[in-house]
Amino acid sequence: MAHLTPLLGIALGIAMTAGLAWVAGRKPTPVPVRTDDRKRR
Repeated sequence: MAHLTPLLGIALGIAMTAGLAWVAGRKPTPVPVRTDDRKRR
């Protein structure tokens, strides 16, 4: 099982990178949306 640890680390790195890129692609500026939501309330 010890030899699987590096593979899991690489898989997590790729998954996090892909996740951040996906979120950045969907919401490039999430902060202004939150401030706008606060102004509406």
